[in-house]
Amino acid sequence: MAGPGGHVTTIDIDPDVTSGATAALAATGVEAVTVLTGDGVFGDPDGHVHDRLIATVGVWDISSAWWDQLTPGGRLVLPLRWRGQTRAVAFRRDGDRMISESVELCGFVPMIGQEGERTAPIHPGDLVALHWDQDQAIDPDALTGVLARKRTIALSGVEVGPYDPFDGIWLRLTATEPGCCRIAATPEAVKSALCAPAIPQRSPALVEGDSLAYLSLARNHAAPGRHMLGVIGHGPNRHDLADQLIEGIHTWNSDRAAIPTVTAYRSLAGLTHQASGLIRKPDSPLTITF
Repeated sequence: MAGPGGHVTTIDIDPDVTSGATAALAATGVEAVTVLTGDGVFGDPDGHVHDRLIATVGVWDISSAWWDQLTPGGRLVLPLRWRGQTRAVAFRRDGDRMISESVELCGFVPMIGQEGERTAPIHPGDLVALHWDQDQAIDPDALTGVLARKRTIALSGVEVGPYDPFDGIWLRLTATEPGCCRIAATPEAVKSALCAPAIPQRSPALVEGDSLAYLSLARNHAAPGRHMLGVIGHGPNRHDLADQLIEGIHTWNSDRAAIPTVTAYRSLAGLTHQASGLIRKPDSPLTITF
């Protein structure tokens, strides 16, 4: 990874992992790797500056220490979490910004100690839950029992096949909808028809006050394996939220392969105006632009 003249520093919080790695490296004669036990969010405790930083746990916010320890033009690769979903992002540093060079769907165990994500049930028995970020004005108490209220079902007219990815809908919604979050339903909730997200454990939802709408699928019985993308909404504003989600589906369908630019800023001071697609985070706010 670092070439014949380079050096790798690896950090893990689990001493069993680091002791095993140290022993294995010594046994194979590898000398250009330093193994440390500690919290990776603080980076290299010796403060060395690196050409590359790679995180192998889900990161909710880019640590300020990582800015200090990444060279100008250096690359940061990490599973980055926002609005309930995770993307593997490869950033290139440009001054007080990091600009994405690739963005791919992924899933990783979240980093211990970053507390920016929230989760709460919205139905008795914990059958359905929402997952959102701390900067979002989402009140789970206002949504408790909303799934038992009158529902609206809307179909988009857009179909997907058995191998067609549609996670790009969620990604686009994060750039345009301040109430975009994740809804997760247990098998019991799906079986009882209480809640039927497109992917039960992780589908996008839009929330506003005491109303929500989420992505769903309707089977096309005339074409086995194909489904139409739809929306289910509950609460007083369910129609408006359903329309917004349907619009997001159509926007995604117009260019399914579109990849956004994710830009991380060292602070909000790096944003000279109210940026569109802004995701507020304590250390490194993001913008998502298509």
